[in-house]
Order: sequence, then structure tokens, then C-alpha cells
Amino acid sequence: MAGSGSGVMATALSITGTVLGIAMQMAALGSQIFFAMVNMAGIAFSGIKLWIKMQLAALAAAMGLVRRVRTRSRRRHRLSDLGIKLTYFDFKSRGEPIRLALLLGKVEFEDERIPGTPEGYSEVRRRREARCIGPGGQVPVLEVKGVQYSQSQAILRFVGREVGLYPEGMDQLVVDQVEETLDEIRDLTLPAWYGAALPRSRNTGEPGVPLSEQQRAEVSSALNTDYLPSKFRIVEGLLAGSPPGPWFLGERLSICDISSYVLVEEIETESGGPGISPSVLDDCPLLRAHAERFASLPEVAAHNAKHAMQQAS
Repeated sequence: MAGSGSGVMATALSITGTVLGIAMQMAALGSQIFFAMVNMAGIAFSGIKLWIKMQLAALAAAMGLVRRVRTRSRRRHRLSDLGIKLTYFDFKSRGEPIRLALLLGKVEFEDERIPGTPEGYSEVRRRREARCIGPGGQVPVLEVKGVQYSQSQAILRFVGREVGLYPEGMDQLVVDQVEETLDEIRDLTLPAWYGAALPRSRNTGEPGVPLSEQQRAEVSSALNTDYLPSKFRIVEGLLAGSPPGPWFLGERLSICDISSYVLVEEIETESGGPGISPSVLDDCPLLRAHAERFASLPEVAAHNAKHAMQQAS
């Protein structure tokens, strides 16, 4: 009987141990499930937080865009109400980017065009002597509420900022480096334009230090084979490195797109200066495509057609 009781006890203990083992395994499994659920909840919560952040960022961007549009609209109406008048010669050069910025900004303005003839230059000189052509005594001149302002880059940046075509922050730095490179290119073409080492004198109205025919030919050769191609390659590289989109700032149009278009178009049509060849752009397919894209904007196409008809008549 004693042996039988010991066997029953052993069996009971064995069963109890097995049950306890199973219970412990179930407890461990339950613990794993619990922690897995906690982790999943944490991941889900993190996902929700990320989604909320993304939605808030999108909302902030949309609100920022609305504010910029409203600000641009207010500034545009303000400019139109200030009696804006732009005075420049009846060709493109340094005045056309300002005209196009006003046009694209939907600003109403008086576009005074002085003939690019000896008589026109005499008229500028007459106004300079009468001190009625801006503080610089040269064109372009922007008149705002009867007050005249000079310097093409200063005017272009002012108009650009007012109509939303001249940004702030790092984008401004991008635009300025393009603008200043293009301005350097224009300065390089001055000897070709004037046939002289120096531009027009404020006193005589005549170019300074005239170049001989041989010197003019040497200047044209140097510009066409060295100076202009190398400078345009810099601008081509800036466009190639821009964010995805059609413009220097990606999807956002700016004043440097306008300036690039005007200069490239002048070179392509051989109106960038006597003796300057379109071949200076042979290494710049992106700039050429950019200019074509800009010219196809409805406002620009209509503007060009209008003034082409005026010149023809």
C-alpha cells in the first residue's frame, strides 16, 4: 500500500509539474504577445504622429502659398496705382527684363520707348543735361509716383520682389548668382556694341577710346571663341544643377529666367552686339531650350508679337 501511495504521489507531482510548465510557457507566450502588441501600438502611434506632422506641414505650405499670392496681388495692385512709367530705348538689352517682369506681374505701366537712333541718344543727352532723366542720367529709368530711379538691376529686383518674381533666403542667392553672371556677360559685350574700349561719356555722349577696325575684329574673335562661351557655360551649369522643373528655381519662375531669356534670344537673333555669333551658345542646349520655353509663355508670346508688328509698321 505504501508503494502504491508513493506511485500515485509521484504521478500527481509529475502531472502538476507538466501543468506548471505549460502554464509558464503560456505566460511567457502571453508576455511576448503583450509586448508585441505594445510595440505595434507604438509603431502605429509613431505613424499617426508622422502623418499628423506631414498634414500640418502641407497645411502650413498651403497657407504660405495663399499668403504669398495675396501679398503678390496686393503689391501688384499697389504698383499699378502708383503711376509706374518705364523709360528705355526701343530695343531689348537691359530694359526688356524689366518690361517682362512688369508684364508677367500684371502691372499696368507706361512703356516709354526712345528710338535707338542718333536722335534718340541726343534726346537722352538733352534730358540728362536738363536733369530730368533720373539720378544716373541714363536709361532705363523707373518712375514711381513722379520720382525717378536708375540702375537696371536695382529696378529689376524691386519690380521682381513686388510681383513675386524675386524670392528671399537661399533662393534669392540662387537668383542673384545667375543675374550677376548674366550682367557680367552683358558688360563683356560693351566694346562690341560701342566699337570703343569705354561706354558713352556723360559729358560728350560719345563712346570713349574708339577701337580701330583691327582691334574690333580682335575683340569679336576673343568674345566668340573664349570669353562668351566660357561665361555661358557657367550659366548652363547653374541651370543643369537647378531643382526639377523648367526654371532656375525648379517650378518657380524668377527674374533670372527673364534675364537669361532676353540675353540668349538676343544672341540667337544676332542682336547681342556687332560681330557676336550665336555659336557662343553651342555648348548650352539647356539655355537654348529654356529660352524657347520662356518665349512660349502666352504673355511673352503676345508681347513679342505685338512689338514685332509695331516695328514692322
